[in-house]
Amino acid sequence: MPRISALVAGVLLACPAAASLGAPAPQQKSDEELLEGTWQVTSILANGRKETGGPERILTFKRGAITITLGSAGEVFTGKYTLNASKNPKEVDLVFDNGPDPGQAMKGIYTVTAKELTLCIGNRPRKDRPTKFESKPDSDVGLLTLQRKKP
Repeated sequence: MPRISALVAGVLLACPAAASLGAPAPQQKSDEELLEGTWQVTSILANGRKETGGPERILTFKRGAITITLGSAGEVFTGKYTLNASKNPKEVDLVFDNGPDPGQAMKGIYTVTAKELTLCIGNRPRKDRPTKFESKPDSDVGLLTLQRKKP
């Protein structure tokens, strides 16, 4: 019997992947956890046209709250967001406290990883939720790509 145990131990030591079979897999972060933090807009496609120039746009997400800061002048929009990660594509709703349409839901879809966020949002409240990550001419849809800002 000691010989079999020594053989098994030798195999496990020689193959670290086998030794970790009993270890639990690292838990994946939820979309809510991945979204939390500060993001910088790197690309905007609005109504099928790529926007260039304009102020820096920073979005901060924290426990259901969103803050958008525009440019060095610091114009700020605040509101709330909700996610529905069970849908395909995943859904996001934004409701701002201030700005052009306060209190009205802007419907969108999203994808998020640890480093990149993509939002496709109807530019006006009551606009139907986009179903694809695209912005065509006269669609009134914005497609934004964001990178996580380093602390």
